[in-house]
Amino acid sequence: MLPTLSPAERAGLKSGDIITEYDGRKVERASDLPRAVAGTPVGRGVRLSVIRDGKPVTLSARIEALDAKESGQADGGEKAKPALGLAVQPLTPGLAQQLGVRATQGLVVQRVEEGSP
Repeated sequence: MLPTLSPAERAGLKSGDIITEYDGRKVERASDLPRAVAGTPVGRGVRLSVIRDGKPVTLSARIEALDAKESGQADGGEKAKPALGLAVQPLTPGLAQQLGVRATQGLVVQRVEEGSP
């Protein structure tokens, strides 16, 4: 059986992308993205502004509902996946220099969990 792609994967997010905007709102801290996604109606399409390989890229994503297991409410001692299926870290001046980007704020995508919501 083929793995199901997550909305982040379908949108084209990749490890190393720097998310600078979500649906027209600046992303400055790691907590900004989950809050913004949680406040977006299910089924709505949103635009993501990212820096990839030093160049601005615009991606489109569709917000999907989480089931209880995906939202961190797993039972039976099972470890739940992160709610967004993304591992991110804040962009720091040192990291920006290391990545060779001019962006001064945003989130660096470390990985996209396969099959995540």
